[in-house]
Amino acid sequence: MKMCSRELDDILRKGKLKPMPSEVKEFTSSIAFDIPIAKHVLDINKAHVIMLTQKGIIRKEEAAKILKGLKELEPSLEKLGDSKYEDVHVLIESELIKSIGEELGGKIHAGKSRNDQVATALRMELRSNILELLSHLIELRKTLIDKAMEHLSTVMAGYTHLQHAQIITLGHHLLAYHDMFERDSQRLKELYARINLSPMGSCALATTTLDIDRKLMAKLLGFDGLVENSIDAVSSRDFALEALADFSIISVHLSRLAEELILWSTLEFSFVKIPDAYVSTSSIMPQKRNPEVAELIRARCSHVIGDLNSALTIMKGLPLTYNLDVQEVTPHMWNGYRTTLKSVRMMKEMIGELKFDVERLYKEASRGFPSATEIAEMLVSEYDIPFRTAYQIVGKLVYELASEGKEQYQITAESIEDLTRKYGKEIEVDRERLRNILDPRVNVKLKSVIGGPSPKEVKRMCEERIKKLSLDKEWLNTRLNSLLEASRRLKEFVKELIGGEMGEGEMSGM
Repeated sequence: MKMCSRELDDILRKGKLKPMPSEVKEFTSSIAFDIPIAKHVLDINKAHVIMLTQKGIIRKEEAAKILKGLKELEPSLEKLGDSKYEDVHVLIESELIKSIGEELGGKIHAGKSRNDQVATALRMELRSNILELLSHLIELRKTLIDKAMEHLSTVMAGYTHLQHAQIITLGHHLLAYHDMFERDSQRLKELYARINLSPMGSCALATTTLDIDRKLMAKLLGFDGLVENSIDAVSSRDFALEALADFSIISVHLSRLAEELILWSTLEFSFVKIPDAYVSTSSIMPQKRNPEVAELIRARCSHVIGDLNSALTIMKGLPLTYNLDVQEVTPHMWNGYRTTLKSVRMMKEMIGELKFDVERLYKEASRGFPSATEIAEMLVSEYDIPFRTAYQIVGKLVYELASEGKEQYQITAESIEDLTRKYGKEIEVDRERLRNILDPRVNVKLKSVIGGPSPKEVKRMCEERIKKLSLDKEWLNTRLNSLLEASRRLKEFVKELIGGEMGEGEMSGM
């Protein structure tokens, strides 16, 4: 007998609790942020039915009708946001019971709980999110490498404290950001391994007396293993916290890059022109080119950090095991992910279209005596002067020239020799070497230590990173294909069982 249209939570309350007022239902509902996991909850129920059938807990003919009923629910999930149900778990079970009756539909919840089901569905959606974000990070890294290769010999000033420090190349600078995002990629890969473990079979917190097969459930849903301890499986959300921490670090790196592009696009720097698509103008000042996309990337970093802080604060005082507080972590996880993904995509597109003023970068590279350290190192390597003494000699030279309004190119061998003599050292400066040190384009070639800014070394690093990109793409495709294969297998098992063609041997051969 089919049931009348009423919610499962009302059924559960019947005989124990008074009906819940609509305002309270709305307050406790998670339906608004269950939308991303709806398809996974449906798949979990399908896999659960297959497992129960395999274990002889429900009969095959019953399973076929239940699975058919679940398939018929798929279109209704598109309107999930309009639902008045408490959550997607209640929606699916309630609608199934309405469709095929409690005698059959009521069997689907045997050996599982909303607690293990939601933890599993969250992991399924988040693992897909991680792979999608990693895919876009790989594209951003490729774009940064391409720009770095384009500017292997583009000389610029390196900064500390936003003051001219030493001469580097633009390629070297851009590659530094690539390497930050590469570490972000590695963190996501490590996170994926911890996410892709199944809580199913933990039930509410203490598993079940039914003879279920947790490993079969994990395999049907594309997991690599189990979150073994049933209490840990249903009550922990450290996978969400770790994801938000990774999203926050990525966002910080994006924000730092955005900040530099904002600075570099000012008239004071004039190092780069941000394409028209990523700037706006003023409502009253027609000359303006406001770097709004970069500004929003910089600002939205704070949203992601806020989501992390909120989630940490929610979890910090919860006793074991499950508490409804953990439900409030979910929207922060989705928000953090979406914000980070959009920012990565925007940055990738913007970086690819940037136009740098190579001559301006070169001109500014000579200001502020950026070769001072190399002059001191020359005194150390060629004339056996202790570095601290050499530092004092060059420091005094720079101070005197700066006081007279002179620039680096006005340093002479004679001025170095005169100052060195005052420190008790009689030397004859190699004029050719000094010229090379003072010439920004030659200077940067001298810094060929591993990881340095010489064009040759930056080119080597770029080539190495292209190889790593290839390995990361291979890793990503392997995981994507694994999930696709698990989804395909689940569909096949459902199809065969509905058709009554699946035998015991086929199931056990998974």
